[in-house]
Amino acid sequence: MKTLTFRSSLILIWCTLLAVWTPLYPVHAENLSITTHARAAALIDVESGRILYSSRGDEPMLIASLTKIMTAIVAIENGDLDSKVKVGKNAFAKEGSSLYLKHGEEMKLEDMLYGLMLRSGNDAATAIAEHVGGSEQGFVYLMSELPQERLSIAIGAQASAQRAYDETVAFVRERKAFGKPVIDFQNTRFTLADLKSKLQVGWAHLDWAIARHLRKELTAEEGAAAKLWHTEFQWEVMDKCLQLHGGAGYMNEYPIAKMWRGARVTRIFGGTNEIMKELIGRKL
Repeated sequence: MKTLTFRSSLILIWCTLLAVWTPLYPVHAENLSITTHARAAALIDVESGRILYSSRGDEPMLIASLTKIMTAIVAIENGDLDSKVKVGKNAFAKEGSSLYLKHGEEMKLEDMLYGLMLRSGNDAATAIAEHVGGSEQGFVYLMSELPQERLSIAIGAQASAQRAYDETVAFVRERKAFGKPVIDFQNTRFTLADLKSKLQVGWAHLDWAIARHLRKELTAEEGAAAKLWHTEFQWEVMDKCLQLHGGAGYMNEYPIAKMWRGARVTRIFGGTNEIMKELIGRKL
């Protein structure tokens, strides 16, 4: 059999990152022996796309990289991307997928994060955790505070939505179209009535979440759900309230213009809302 080397353009892809793997037609070599810590793996010829080796390739699996994604998020939020990460003894020669970091080696946090996510390096994950958290246990503590952080984002989003609503009600009372205030149109009243109802639900949900947090009972998925729902609702409010402002909604002299622009990022920071859905979904 042809020797498997980098020169022959073969890439070993460890499929721990795949939720569902749909294989092509694998070619089985009689004397090919591959060992890996991954639950599933495949060896693919880059040029032809043929699968030369497959282990458990037909078996659907959950995404296994979520912990590394969360590690990256916490590191980005709490670390200095330009700081130097020194590889300690705990990270050196870590089992599993690896960047093959050397003991005492130094690398920028930003570069190591790329290695963590692109190569799924367990050694990089440990080195990053010790660098940002002072120790692996310290980093775990930082990760455990994520529900509180996401709850605070949810509270800010709800407050922002409430202000946008209040500003819009005041605007449509004064603004006139076709000789009468905009609030006198049925569409305006129906839109605002719908938003008011959801605002009441949102405040009630936050009361519940805050009470659970004070009792130290708020779970990671509950914090994620709060961040997800309230930031999505914030965007709904901003979009509808700007629409009721008409062209004035794009003018900076009206608060809704700046509020609308500022609301877009809340579905990204603190973990994107897609990540929030993944966190919630894994506990179903």
